[in-house]
Amino acid sequence: MTDSDQEGNLIYHYVASYLGIDKCETLRFYETALTEKDILNSFLTMEDFYKTPRHANTTKAGIFRSRWDWLLGMNMTVAYTVRFGELIKFGSVKAPTLKIIY
Repeated sequence: MTDSDQEGNLIYHYVASYLGIDKCETLRFYETALTEKDILNSFLTMEDFYKTPRHANTTKAGIFRSRWDWLLGMNMTVAYTVRFGELIKFGSVKAPTLKIIY
């Protein structure tokens, strides 16, 4: 189980792809609130990870962000650091770092 956000969907997408189970039906638990009633309702109304627009679009957005972070965050951090002679962080590198670990 991963968080119900962009990074959570991206982590699941990478793991499922690696394991070769990305074509299997996958039900996604998506919490909207943390009360007992809402959690139970979320379990009873789980939707397919690959077919539900919310999950599919969030995953696509995570992939796009990962590539954008790589392009800007990783490369511009190196460029600015080399140019100015000190570490200058540019952007977020969480998603590409996750891809490197994966």
